[in-house]
Amino acid sequence: MDIPPELIPASWLPPAWLLYLLVVAIALMRAPWFRLGEKDSANTLFGAVALVLVFWNLNTGVMPGQSLHYLGASLMTLMFGWEFAFIAVQVLVITTIFQDRTTWAMLAINGLLLGALPTWLTHLLLRLTQRFLPHNYFIYFFINTFIATIGGVILLAFAITGVVSFSHHPRMTQGLLPFLLMLALPEGVLTGMVISILVVYKPEWVTTFRDNTYLRRR
Repeated sequence: MDIPPELIPASWLPPAWLLYLLVVAIALMRAPWFRLGEKDSANTLFGAVALVLVFWNLNTGVMPGQSLHYLGASLMTLMFGWEFAFIAVQVLVITTIFQDRTTWAMLAINGLLLGALPTWLTHLLLRLTQRFLPHNYFIYFFINTFIATIGGVILLAFAITGVVSFSHHPRMTQGLLPFLLMLALPEGVLTGMVISILVVYKPEWVTTFRDNTYLRRR
């Protein structure tokens, strides 16, 4: 889902980089770095990034310069918070540069689209449900995991299609949106399965889930 440089007007790059650096700075300052000192936390984060990287490399080509793959941003948001999830996605985007799938010039746009949009939507829905809805496991699973993941992919699909539509290659946009939307349901199901397994066997790996909050006796 990374966007190649030939599809983006050069005038977009400076403002994209300013916004990107701002978001990176906010993520770095707000990230709870102390958690990496807790037992197995750092290993869990690095392991999750490595596993998602494998899925990023198991991509399906759609058209020249475009590919489909599991994103994993919502999953990492639920496990580590939006700050670490955003930073992790930037690591993954940088790996695509070394794989010659995109360029350094596109780091800002790809980093914002693939990192900020799905992580922020997942974080926003989490905050809203925690504030306005009962603290229930099924609400957490259905809204914060399944709906948030699907919504993040849909938001990303429309954003990528909108950005690419301004290119000088209109053929690249034909049929792109349906292919991107095809990722939404599988991503939601896979993320839901992983989170369900983790909250049962390794709840300490999911920082947004607390047994005494969602599974307390009434």
